[in-house]
Amino acid sequence: MKIHADVVHIYKALHTWTGIIAGMALFIAFYAGAITVFKDSLDRWASPPAGGGVAAVSLADSQRLVVETLAAHPEAARQLQLNLHPAENLASRVSWELRDPNSHDHGGHDNRHFIATLKDDGSLVTREVHPSGLAAFIDTLHRVVGLPFDTEENRWIMGLVAVLYTLALVSGLIVLLPTLVKDFFALRLGKNLKRMWLDAHNVVGIASLPFHLVMALTSIAFAFHDPIYDAQDQLFHDGQLRQMFRPELAQTAAEQPTDPAMMLSPAEIVARAKALSAGFEPHMLHYIAVNTPRAQVRVWGRDDSTIMPRFWGGFVPINPYTGDVLSLELMPGLQSHASTIVSSFFALHMALYGGDTVRWLYFFLGLAGAWLFYTGNLLWVETRRKKQRRGNPPPSQRRDTRIMAALTVGV
Repeated sequence: MKIHADVVHIYKALHTWTGIIAGMALFIAFYAGAITVFKDSLDRWASPPAGGGVAAVSLADSQRLVVETLAAHPEAARQLQLNLHPAENLASRVSWELRDPNSHDHGGHDNRHFIATLKDDGSLVTREVHPSGLAAFIDTLHRVVGLPFDTEENRWIMGLVAVLYTLALVSGLIVLLPTLVKDFFALRLGKNLKRMWLDAHNVVGIASLPFHLVMALTSIAFAFHDPIYDAQDQLFHDGQLRQMFRPELAQTAAEQPTDPAMMLSPAEIVARAKALSAGFEPHMLHYIAVNTPRAQVRVWGRDDSTIMPRFWGGFVPINPYTGDVLSLELMPGLQSHASTIVSSFFALHMALYGGDTVRWLYFFLGLAGAWLFYTGNLLWVETRRKKQRRGNPPPSQRRDTRIMAALTVGV
């Protein structure tokens, strides 16, 4: 393909500088992101066995556990979780958090965590626990490209990095277009280390280009989705956009009971959710405002045969008193077209489809992406070192080259 040399030169400079500016932040995002594909496993690995000398509560007894917990701790009625498949690192079937009123929606690092279970004699016991924050911290580094806190401002910085990332991808492809086939199949091993690193950089970049385009575009959408939704809401939906995606918010039943003792049992709620889809495998019940007319239980589960809208999978909200299904907008496989489009951004970015095969593929592609940014910086440093040498003995490196080399290795 014929492209004028001046055009290639311009796009090569664009590729170099966008890559240099965003490369180290992207290295952290990709390296951490590869690990967070298995965030659940990391949580389980990083947490000690729960133990504690308390009795294991069966699913049949969990209704009494939920009711007694809510009676003893009314503050838990706002959001309480019932784990359907407790693991050795989960101290109880029932847990809840008390949010710090000053924490951000995507924060939660300062939240207090509590569990409830039953002793051998059947009496309720509750206590505060301190789960490992390792997986959450790595996930934060991934979502805000190495910055320590997930705030709105830091997500905007992540969005700007993603824009530079997109420019680096497009410009790099344009630079390679004239020799695309030759460069893709070239991996020249030998004494010229710079040429070998460049060939490897090009091969990995071309082979994983679709993955990188998906990561870049979905990251931009995540970073700026609030202002995009706000503008769309005001321009086209008269302030009703949230209601379109969360129709259960408007559904209240003023005459229904608000006494948790009158709720359906967890087993009944799970059965109603599973009846909606044969492939849906529930793993958690999320009780929300169950002592109010807006009571709902979100049945969270996974279905690897379709895309899932969130990291935990997807959910169906059910009225815990009547058993009515409140919405299917976030139920895997049963979403509307509009919700499916939005969910596809999450699914494509977080490997929420295809089961373990896709998750392992994303893991290795994430590590390859981190390597890609690392080699890009090495090529920049090596190019300037060779230009400075020009056939003479190795001189002292320029300050910018020393700084870039130190930052690359350090990060």
